[in-house]
Amino acid sequence: MKISHSFSKRLSIYILTLAATLFVITIIVVGAFSRSILIDEAEEKVTNLLDATIGDIESVLSNVEAATLNSVWIAKENLDDPEFIATIPEHLVKENPYVIGSTVSFIPNFYESKGKYYAPYTYIEESTGKVHSVQMGNENYEYTILDWFLIPSLLKKPWWSEPYYDDGGGRQMMITYSVPILNKDNEVIAVLTADVNLKALTKYAEAIKPYKESYVMLISANASFISNPDTSSILNESIFSAIMSLKKENPELMELGKSMVGGETGIGKFVDDDGIKCFAAYGPVMNGWSMAIVCKYQSVLEKLNTMGLVLALVLIIGLALLVFITQRIISRLTEPLYLFSNSAREIAQGNFNAKLPEIHSKDEMLQLHNSFEYMQTSLTNYISELQTVTAAKQRIESELSIARDIQLGMVPKNFSERVHAFLFPAKEVGGDLYDFIEKDGCFYFAIGDVSGKGIPAALYMAITRSSFRYLANQGLNVKDVVCGMNTSVSEGNDTDMFVTFFVGKLHLDTGLLEYCNAGHNSIIIVNPDGTANYLRAKANMVGGVFNGFDYQDEQVQLHHGSHLVLYTDGVTEAEKENKDQYGEERLLSLVNNINKNSVMQITEDILTDVRKFTDGAEQNDDITIMTVKY
Repeated sequence: MKISHSFSKRLSIYILTLAATLFVITIIVVGAFSRSILIDEAEEKVTNLLDATIGDIESVLSNVEAATLNSVWIAKENLDDPEFIATIPEHLVKENPYVIGSTVSFIPNFYESKGKYYAPYTYIEESTGKVHSVQMGNENYEYTILDWFLIPSLLKKPWWSEPYYDDGGGRQMMITYSVPILNKDNEVIAVLTADVNLKALTKYAEAIKPYKESYVMLISANASFISNPDTSSILNESIFSAIMSLKKENPELMELGKSMVGGETGIGKFVDDDGIKCFAAYGPVMNGWSMAIVCKYQSVLEKLNTMGLVLALVLIIGLALLVFITQRIISRLTEPLYLFSNSAREIAQGNFNAKLPEIHSKDEMLQLHNSFEYMQTSLTNYISELQTVTAAKQRIESELSIARDIQLGMVPKNFSERVHAFLFPAKEVGGDLYDFIEKDGCFYFAIGDVSGKGIPAALYMAITRSSFRYLANQGLNVKDVVCGMNTSVSEGNDTDMFVTFFVGKLHLDTGLLEYCNAGHNSIIIVNPDGTANYLRAKANMVGGVFNGFDYQDEQVQLHHGSHLVLYTDGVTEAEKENKDQYGEERLLSLVNNINKNSVMQITEDILTDVRKFTDGAEQNDDITIMTVKY
């Protein structure tokens, strides 16, 4: 036969496998450690970036608050000059780069000369950047009922509005800081406002991308989106309604939303709607908003993945060099093996005096040379002895064939419509058994499996079967039969063999089944409607281990047309060539689906399916199947 893989190649492969395994383990350990460090650093980096961004936003808001509060003081000092009051919003807009609009809106009829509504408003036109000053108060624009006027008037303290689109003045997306102006009687006479462009405020935050595919999520105090990758959701949807509209429930994301609305600070981890793991660093903004920077872990680990590919390439190249070098060295060291193989071929062809290669080294090759010399001498003597042994073996095989016929003759063959069984030893003789008798209106039956195979198991099987038949013929109950069988196989059991068995006593007039399972496989009950299930039994010790063990019997009521399927583990443990086993599930599924017309048909169908499953593989255990019908 031609050699497909030389010893040197196989040895090289072993070395390669070992080296590759160690290298891969190292990469995995280092990769896991690096992954943990990168994630920790990323979370810290994003948290610091979030704090800095929130600080910038709060700085803008604080500047607007300070400028507005300073302008309130100026307005109080000049309430008697409405024309000067009109210049305050203009000054606030021109001097503060963050303010895009401002108004001093007075309560109705405060200035008789200005009519019922007096609300000078200055704003920057978004499209041109020009500054416009208008008189906003009139009968068609009743500003006193709007939030930016009404709420601070009722609270009598400054107030930041929720984001809104101002279609009455600036016609932009904005938030408004409103400060009430109080008279000496602590009554609100006007409200000074400063409008901040929402787009300009969020543009800086939206540009933050610590990692690829990162994005910023900014929500208002009532959970509405102020900034979000999905621009259609801004001011139109809350974070909770967005979460509820996802393909599947996301409790981690819902918890993140609750924490943000609650003004908490932290890091939330969740899986997005596409199944990608993410984390979000979040924290509150001074005006009641909450901001989060969301990053995907795959973006954080992108460089680590690239490094992994580079290391894999280095591994492949290094292992290739290792194989080349080691194979050259090993081939030179193992060259004598090729010469020994030629000598061994000649010896195998009968030339026991074939010349062996000369070995000059004092290592394992010299030991192999000496072993070949010893083998040449021993083979001559062995051939002579083999001829004698072969003749003796033929005589033993003949005797075993007779023993097989005797054993199979011990089990009953007088089958009827009530019972049918098969027994197939794995060797010439085996340790499986089955038996049944009818006594005083009761049908006794048993199945068993002796530990081991061959002649010792066959002898133990004969004792067990004879004990059952003797005790059942006395009409005893199941417990006494099993206890008696255990006594028979336990006495004088110096070989520590044991037997599993199942014994049943079926009352033919009532259908009551008494049974005891001594460590045997669970039997199958097939109901009259064709459904099948395993009969679970109490845990009893196998026979032959402990003389005097108190076995426990049980009862179950059968109905007319019920079947009992008994078997040994040679059925469920029957193996294919690839060592897959037949198994209890396949057996139960088969019994559920095969024809239940006769006990012989059921028994034959099970045996046929086992043979089909093993597909010609060598039988590894005795196979016994028995079917009983009530």
